[in-house]
Amino acid sequence: MGDETSGEIIGITAHRELGPLRVRRLVARSLIGHLLDLKPERMLIGMAIGGDQLCARLCLALGIPFSAYVPFEGQDGVWPLPARRAYRRLLGHAYEVKVCSEGGYTPRKMHIRNGCIVRDCDRMIAIWNGSTLRSGTYGCIQETRRQHKDYLRINPLRMDDDQGLVKFKELSQGDERMSTRSHIMAAGKYKPEISDLLEYSADFYKDTLPSTTVFTTLFECVTCDQSRMLAEYCGVQVWDFNTHEIKIEFCSLPSLDELSERLECGVGETARMLRLKAAGFKFFFRPEG
Repeated sequence: MGDETSGEIIGITAHRELGPLRVRRLVARSLIGHLLDLKPERMLIGMAIGGDQLCARLCLALGIPFSAYVPFEGQDGVWPLPARRAYRRLLGHAYEVKVCSEGGYTPRKMHIRNGCIVRDCDRMIAIWNGSTLRSGTYGCIQETRRQHKDYLRINPLRMDDDQGLVKFKELSQGDERMSTRSHIMAAGKYKPEISDLLEYSADFYKDTLPSTTVFTTLFECVTCDQSRMLAEYCGVQVWDFNTHEIKIEFCSLPSLDELSERLECGVGETARMLRLKAAGFKFFFRPEG
């Protein structure tokens, strides 16, 4: 993002569910535009699934430091394994991790976390659909108003195709069809010895037969630049579907190792890919256009 920042500390509150893929992409575009305009010195993020983690991933892509405001230790305890892995990887990239309350889960600790974010920021970004019914995001909006802080709102229900698009295009010079997100899809026959490489914990696969085809994702990219690099390093063309089956021998494995360090997936994704290949899996590049 560059060395120049506004000096502002900006917090974010967001819904867990942002809507279908098209809406999530538009929200991401809008958020990218605002982050580039505001140039925060640091973001304060509650790290919940959904809009919070979207913001954390974009901060990593844009080079913006973020502080993880965790409501309590073990926030991810009941999440599916892939979500827990993604959460832990994001925490590993945080500027700091601040645990806002001791002990386990209670609903009040979510509100305490929100209050800490509002208290410690100069202003807020709210990805908020306007709902006031049992909405933690609305509760954070109320706290923002109570503390007399300004907030900038992104409404997932009223997304304009052009909202944030100008700044988004600055990041995605080239093919206008270029996807914001992409990943590698791996497909192969289930084997108990590779259960640790799949999407869920081994318990979920206990009744899975060896003849069953299973899938998992690798190298999840969240910006155009990352998606373009992933395609290049895998020897495929982004929008040429004839090339989307990946041949490992044509991949630049050292480059993929470097890319994985910048992504949510973290270090080790290339080794995971090679183990899946040894188990007979095939790999496909998938842009989310």
